[in-house]
Amino acid sequence: MKFVNLNDHERARDELLRAINSQHPETVARAAIANVWPLYNAHFALLTEAVAALPNSVLDRYPILRVLHPMTAVLARSSRPFKPAVSADDARTISPEELDFLTLAQMIAFRFNGDMPGALGYARRLEDRILQTRLESRDRMDGPLWYFHHQIGSTLLAAGDSSKALLEFATARQLGQFAQQPDAERVVLGRAALAHALRGTLGDAERALAEARALPATTAAHTSSSRAAENTAAALMAVDRMPEAMDDALDALEPFDSVDLSWPFALLARCRAFLA
Repeated sequence: MKFVNLNDHERARDELLRAINSQHPETVARAAIANVWPLYNAHFALLTEAVAALPNSVLDRYPILRVLHPMTAVLARSSRPFKPAVSADDARTISPEELDFLTLAQMIAFRFNGDMPGALGYARRLEDRILQTRLESRDRMDGPLWYFHHQIGSTLLAAGDSSKALLEFATARQLGQFAQQPDAERVVLGRAALAHALRGTLGDAERALAEARALPATTAAHTSSSRAAENTAAALMAVDRMPEAMDDALDALEPFDSVDLSWPFALLARCRAFLA
């Protein structure tokens, strides 16, 4: 995976459309992998539609795409845990950029499975790569570094380490302010607001949530997770501070069967409201 312009969304879309028109699954998978970052940010629906059409035999060779399949998160929680790996032959030929995204996919997949020790292991591995392996594409302002820190922080938050999560979110937000992706800052602020609300630092939570909601709405790739984090943070604050607004805040929470990272915290808000 060699990135030329990480935000060349039109080129990424055109390459994927040409691959889809070829009706050759392997060609589609290679085009999706080569352009996964701009496609994820600007053409999420097209990317997921292309991934969903790939046969399992192809998806099994591309764990990054398997994580993006709409059914992966649901099946991981029910009948088919997904623990992505690559063969020894593939590991020798994989590019450093693709290895970053593979490690990210492995971390997210283990979170899907509910295996937090495994997810934390991959979070540490991705953090080590960021610290020890310099990549021009990762260090560019239009690169995915903010998203890596955001997802590491999200894994730490899911594991209950809100303090370290906030450090990752702070880094991700600073990088997101430079990034050429409009979603970056709002996505991170929503998770930071949730972390503060869980810690009981409600003033910081209120400020982060207000800043997030003052920014433009996120695009399709982040709509669900951003909304869930913000609404869960608002519900936790309402339970503690604004009982008159509590019912409306609880109504905005994700359903009990959600696979979003925020659903355990939504359940916590409901439990606190019941006890109150």
